[in-house]
Amino acid sequence: MSHSQQKYESLVDDPRILNQEWCCVSFVSPENLIQQRELYYMNNFMYEEINNYIGSSAEHMAKEASNLVNNIFENIIDSYGSSLSDQDKEMVEKIKLIASNNKVNESEFVSKCARKFYLNYKDINDKYIVYCDNNYQKLLEKYQKNFNDEQCSIRGFKVRGSYKTYEEATERCQELIKYERGVGIAIAPVGTWVPWDPSPDAIQDSEYMLPELNKLMTKYNEQNRNRDIMFEERKQELQSSNTVNKTSNPTRERLKKKLMEKEAKRLKNDIEKQQRLVELEDQEHRENCS
Repeated sequence: MSHSQQKYESLVDDPRILNQEWCCVSFVSPENLIQQRELYYMNNFMYEEINNYIGSSAEHMAKEASNLVNNIFENIIDSYGSSLSDQDKEMVEKIKLIASNNKVNESEFVSKCARKFYLNYKDINDKYIVYCDNNYQKLLEKYQKNFNDEQCSIRGFKVRGSYKTYEEATERCQELIKYERGVGIAIAPVGTWVPWDPSPDAIQDSEYMLPELNKLMTKYNEQNRNRDIMFEERKQELQSSNTVNKTSNPTRERLKKKLMEKEAKRLKNDIEKQQRLVELEDQEHRENCS
């Protein structure tokens, strides 16, 4: 096997077709609009999915913290509630006042959790891919309505004829230019991989681009071989996660754990502070009764 064949072994040529050696092809690829569309998709994903998750997780944690503090005070109040002593009743009122003045500020707690929200790149990328797959049509319609009423952000191509010789293909291109002057026409060998760049200003010599194209096809073939296995593994993971809890997933649980660990120390200190205040009130009350 020659060096050239080894270098481009992933670029497999098709079997030849009689009298069809060369073809004329035109491409349109509005790269700036495509990038704008992808950015719009990402912004919608971040706004809808991530923000909704931040809000719901933080609200849940704030309610848990609030209930924890309230339960501590309620247990102490209940221990005095059945007493007929005026001093005990007075003690209950003092504890209620302390509890009222030291409630967990759920809004502040939610905001703090939101500021500390963190997902690594892989988590965000995985969520973004799933989001785009599930919402492609809706996002495309919204994008076209808001930004792109009269422009196209979809790539397209047109095969404009196949010919036996290069000279015949060239003559055909010269004729077609009269019909669509703003569209470039490429002449390429039929059944052979040919480098292509969507930007006319970035077109390079085809021989220079072939190694990169071969590298691309090698990677593409590897991905295709692993695609089905990865898809099945991902599907089983999602199904398993949904079976345990439809509203949870490994990323969500990991995030929740991180947030809880960050706030646990502060909450513990606040609760201990309130307990000390109650104990002091209780001690004063007992000293007055003795």
